[in-house]
Amino acid sequence: MPLLDRSDLKYDYDWSSEAGKEPRKEATQQKPSNTNVFRPKEGNKVLDFINEYAKSRNISEKEEARNLEPLLQKRLEKEDGISKGELEEWLDTQRKQ
Repeated sequence: MPLLDRSDLKYDYDWSSEAGKEPRKEATQQKPSNTNVFRPKEGNKVLDFINEYAKSRNISEKEEARNLEPLLQKRLEKEDGISKGELEEWLDTQRKQ
């Protein structure tokens, strides 16, 4: 069960689910997650990212996971086209400070 759900997020996102625009063959090819560009306006992507990050870092407190969202938004307003891997590394350093 995910730690956060849609109602836990504070920022406005696009929650529409649109079918993939890539041909099925290309869309189903396995790509490394650290090269995938993060989409900060897509609510489902943000929610999935936070929940996956929290799980991988053993974050079990809802409030701690909720605190990741403002950090993400702060970083993403400065940089467009960051990968999930880069974002995870950046969050790791921010959480240590």
